[in-house]
Amino acid sequence: MKSLGINWFIEGSIDFEYKKYILLDYLQEINRHFDKSKLYPNLTDLIFHYNNLLYFKKNKSMLQQAFPQRLTQADIAAVKLTYQKIVDDDSSMREIEQIIAYALQKMDPAIQTGKEIYGQQRIKPGAYSASPVLADGKLYVTNEEGLTTVIKAGPKFEVIAENELNDYCLSSPAISDGQIFIRTATQLHCIGSK
Repeated sequence: MKSLGINWFIEGSIDFEYKKYILLDYLQEINRHFDKSKLYPNLTDLIFHYNNLLYFKKNKSMLQQAFPQRLTQADIAAVKLTYQKIVDDDSSMREIEQIIAYALQKMDPAIQTGKEIYGQQRIKPGAYSASPVLADGKLYVTNEEGLTTVIKAGPKFEVIAENELNDYCLSSPAISDGQIFIRTATQLHCIGSK
């Protein structure tokens, strides 16, 4: 999967057309992946870039307000002062603003395509360091206390089983030949028969 650099919109050449094609290529790749598997694993990456652009835009505004300004008009009756910027944006900054505005407009619909699947249903609270594993239509999730929760993969949240290993566990389950291997701090468990 192609990914954008953290500062893709200000790295290298600051050219609207060039950055537009980089963004469109990235979004096309995300949409191709989404259309192919109906999953959206790149949603977090997309949201990160969207928030990064918003953060840059907000901080640029705050920085501009910190620059000195010249008083141009004072309306005593309305108690209103009008200021003019002393430091104007150069062409590069205007180009960056155009890139950000375009990117935000294009990223927003892609973000809205992502949707919550399971709603309020959750597995038991705990610290989860191991990665979930999908095998045979089931999702296996093990927490650090050694509780493995088995969830039926599908649009409806359904816990099939919960199995206690009663040992500290940071490793992800490994699946091989119909067997599940889970390593804890003191043991290696093999579930299934060969």
